[in-house]
Amino acid sequence: MKNSDSRQKLRQVIFTILGILLVAALFCLAIAFPTYYSMLYDKNTLNKLNYKDIVVNTYETSYETFPDKLRSFARVYGEEGKIHAIRIGKPEIWMDKQELTEIANRELEIMKNNGMLTSILSENIALKAKKLSVCERYTIYKTQSEDDLQGISFWKLVYKKPKKTITLYLDEEFHKVYYLDIMFKQKLDPKALSTYGTSYSDSNNQIETIFYDWWNGIYHYYGIDAYELQSSTNIVASWTMIQNLEGYIEFDGAHSIRLYETWFYSETKTDRLHKHWCMGMPIEGMIQF
Repeated sequence: MKNSDSRQKLRQVIFTILGILLVAALFCLAIAFPTYYSMLYDKNTLNKLNYKDIVVNTYETSYETFPDKLRSFARVYGEEGKIHAIRIGKPEIWMDKQELTEIANRELEIMKNNGMLTSILSENIALKAKKLSVCERYTIYKTQSEDDLQGISFWKLVYKKPKKTITLYLDEEFHKVYYLDIMFKQKLDPKALSTYGTSYSDSNNQIETIFYDWWNGIYHYYGIDAYELQSSTNIVASWTMIQNLEGYIEFDGAHSIRLYETWFYSETKTDRLHKHWCMGMPIEGMIQF
């Protein structure tokens, strides 16, 4: 009899303990489930690429020459007031950094040989792949519809050297440099600046000679001289000089591209100035990234 009562009490104790454990487990599950569900949902959804098929319509069916691209830039910018670009894919999918650097160095050498880099001939601007800190590929698209992409692609390359940072916008197809910016890392005191915007003398004859040498280099580098001979398209080149070298290439008597070379200064967080030199078309102001 006593053994029977002992077994019954033992079962009651076991059932009580199991009941308590079950209630505790259900309580913990009720607290933890929403958190773990959210973590699992985020893991399966966040940072995941969604792909969809789109119909691509370009402004031009093809670009036989680089000036054709400049003409397209001028037309779209003139009509819409802003050109839109979207970053496409990972750079290593399209071209490795070493190959891009070799192309960029080759273009810089061609620009130098065309008299376009006279102002910075004393500067070492040879590029190395290991110094490439930014490598981004962009494609132009039209804003009339979200699926209407443009057929012009280019690279943004930024090389960080000990005393300067070099930024290039490089056409993917023709490998021409749209825009080149060099930031010199020495800090300048604004009170010590005696000139702004130009390193040339005040001699009008000297400036005029420098301009024509540079402008002829621009024409040859971008292939505009050959384009004028082979195309019936109306191209009018005009130029103005205030402090810096500046010119315009006009297509069809309606849309123009500005090309320039200038020195300028940018402020830092310490109220000092960094000196810049830049040349080309103002692509950063024309394109909405």
